[in-house]
Amino acid sequence: MGCILFDLGYYSSTVDAFNLFDTSHENYLPREFCCFDDIIGTNEFIGELCAIREFNEANPSKKIAKPYGLFALRQQMWNEKIFTLHNFEHPKYSVGVDSGLADAVDSLNL
Repeated sequence: MGCILFDLGYYSSTVDAFNLFDTSHENYLPREFCCFDDIIGTNEFIGELCAIREFNEANPSKKIAKPYGLFALRQQMWNEKIFTLHNFEHPKYSVGVDSGLADAVDSLNL
């Protein structure tokens, strides 16, 4: 995987979808971009944001977090929907992240 698009809308379906992250390290990257479509106008106590909060509380070595600074690259509403799963126990987590992220996003012409 490289990016996961969650368009589930409900807490329960989002919790079920997070089972993707219980599989072997070979199935996903140490950092996965995640887009949650139904978070605008909600809060961390309902829906997808509640599922994210509970996932983070239950998983000390995996966290779903906002990639701060992304909004500065392009001021679009979709920026608010982007998170990154960090799997700190992934064997390749310590490998450096490409510093060309801004250039890659800029080339998308969004």
